[in-house]
Amino acid sequence: MFSDVKSLFSRNMNNFDIAAENTVRIAASKNSSEEIDFCLQPLNGKVVIRASDIAGNYSTPYDPHIENTSVFRQALDSITIQARDEQGGAVNYEKTTSVIFGGYDNHSLTGEIEHLDHNFLTWRPQVDFVVPNIKQQLTFVIYNTGELVLIRSRKISVKVYFKTTLPKVFEIGTFDDNMTLYRIDCSYQTIRELTKNVDDEIVAYDIFGAEGDTLPRPCTIRPQRFVVKESNLSDSYFFFQNTLGGFDTIVATGEIKEVSKGEVYTVSTLQGEVEVENAHIRAWEVNTGYISTSQEESLWREFLQSTNRYVLFRDGSQRQIVVEEYKAERTKLELGSFTFKYHYADKERGLYYQRSEELKEYIK
Repeated sequence: MFSDVKSLFSRNMNNFDIAAENTVRIAASKNSSEEIDFCLQPLNGKVVIRASDIAGNYSTPYDPHIENTSVFRQALDSITIQARDEQGGAVNYEKTTSVIFGGYDNHSLTGEIEHLDHNFLTWRPQVDFVVPNIKQQLTFVIYNTGELVLIRSRKISVKVYFKTTLPKVFEIGTFDDNMTLYRIDCSYQTIRELTKNVDDEIVAYDIFGAEGDTLPRPCTIRPQRFVVKESNLSDSYFFFQNTLGGFDTIVATGEIKEVSKGEVYTVSTLQGEVEVENAHIRAWEVNTGYISTSQEESLWREFLQSTNRYVLFRDGSQRQIVVEEYKAERTKLELGSFTFKYHYADKERGLYYQRSEELKEYIK
């Protein structure tokens, strides 16, 4: 990564200056394609390149891979920035960096390298809940180039706690692809399959990582604990891309009600008024349930500002959603809740339910 930008995250790249006397043409590309270019006029012998703004032009939501139950590898995107003197044509600056499209608050996270060394890309509480058939995923990064050296390989394991059997550790895998986001499926079914030879009930499990080779500093990933609980029919489950580029699952325990809406469009003819379109949209208003900690509040705020969100159903299916509006007010040091309204991103074209093969004898 070139030292000018000083961050792996697109939103946290710094502005940087290059010397120039004439108009400078800036060209940028993602993965050697999708090029954009523009001109900058020098001021006091220099032009200012806003790397975070340039990278932001290429920011797109990541595929959630909700149905993937194994490890998913996602190569980091590569951004190239070139500055050329428009009169002489000489290239006086050209650098390439790999990025995660996301970012963080510099006031709350002050050590990016330390955080990436020791944490998954998640904002969820370190002790969270998991229920059967609901997706859980953890992401980490391997990145080594130039001045930024994180970790050359990771060994990811899970420590499983059973109801009566002593805890056991199982290896998920060792991963060493450079410039890669690894996404680990941590759903209950995946861990149950890993421990299928243990005839006992799983009550909780910890996902953690250790360095796969010797480095000058310890690089273990702090554990993420999932406590198993029964599914509650009144709960709503959501899966979303967070600002670090990972995916988190969050549970709303408050009231949910359908608040469908629509507009009917008509035209008038000699025979009378005719409906030509019914723009009906099914929508749901959801209350988060009581938010009791700052970690819970932060996770809900991550969900609300995400643009890549899904509602999860207990049969293992999912649908992408759009959050229309929300009210996120909470008095400090008091219990409170947020409310938001969402609808499906894809248009519904009629409801369907499974019919029985036969009916019971009718008795009046």
